Amino acid sequence: MKIGFLGAGLIGTEHVTGISGLISADLIEAELFGVYDPNIGRAGEFKKKFGFKRVFSSAAELIKSDDIQVVFITAWTGAHRELVDIVAQEAKPVFCEKPLGRNLAEARSISSTIEAAGIPNQIGLILRTSPSFGFARHLLQDTSLGRLMAVVFRDDQYFPIQGHYKSDWRKDHATTGGGTFIEHSIHDVDLMRWMFGDFTQVRAISRQFAGYDKVEDLTIATAEFARGGHVTFTSIWHNILTRESSRHLEIFFENGRIVVEDEVFGPVSIELGDKPVKIFDQSDIGRWYMDASPEIMTIGPAVTAPTTLEDYRFLKALLDGRKPEPDFKVGVAAHEVVEAVYRSAKEDRPVSLPLE
Repeated sequence: MKIGFLGAGLIGTEHVTGISGLISADLIEAELFGVYDPNIGRAGEFKKKFGFKRVFSSAAELIKSDDIQVVFITAWTGAHRELVDIVAQEAKPVFCEKPLGRNLAEARSISSTIEAAGIPNQIGLILRTSPSFGFARHLLQDTSLGRLMAVVFRDDQYFPIQGHYKSDWRKDHATTGGGTFIEHSIHDVDLMRWMFGDFTQVRAISRQFAGYDKVEDLTIATAEFARGGHVTFTSIWHNILTRESSRHLEIFFENGRIVVEDEVFGPVSIELGDKPVKIFDQSDIGRWYMDASPEIMTIGPAVTAPTTLEDYRFLKALLDGRKPEPDFKVGVAAHEVVEAVYRSAKEDRPVSLPLE
């Protein structure tokens, strides 16, 4: 299975690092064959660093090449629509990073195109492979918690046009379709849907501190779940360069409270009624994670990047002839909530879901 990469930036580097580890450990029978990036120099560095066979002169040339069997799209959001159209024409399995598109209409179109072509597909919603969030989802099975009341979700990072991002495209609305909520907190929306199900209504405000047109760096949104209970998202891009991406999740029930301090290995704590707080540290979460994700025992030392598990699941599904998950339709569901948040902030009113 020969793999082609469209995009040699930060997220492309993470995926290729993970896949390289899987190939080196003989866990995936694949080859990193081709790469394309509009910055040809960067593509050349990518080829040299990771051992790709070839740098292609255009995205279309890579996708249409008989030497490429699987395509990874790790380019900026605004390029996804055009790239997916070519992939669909060539009927090649595709992994695409989130967001699928710059808005809901674009995301729906991208998903429909791939579905109509019958192509295996997966979207990069990496929080579904997070050990601490997965463990918190596991704790939700405790019925003594009672009914869900409120979720407080803070997601912050420095504005991703500086530091290790080494790119500035996220300040351009024509390329991104928005700011912190679509580019970063679409992960959080998907995580909440994965944990608690669909939303029925959102109410939001957004602000622009950095001054980039239509690219918000603060969104505060409250959403109601169909099952009952509410979540408040606080999504921030700041200029604290010593503080990288950080998420903090606090879940209140009638009889209990679950807190996730860090999105990778916690700690995660639970309080129930008058019982002492129970704190699960990295070793506790790690043991559960290995039991809940059997692939981890298989991958072992080959986990060399945050994306390794989702890359393994995608490529292994292709090799085994199974349907990859989460697919583009899952991404569209998250996009619908993001769109409702933006409409609410723009129109200063609650917005009901599902959208028409």
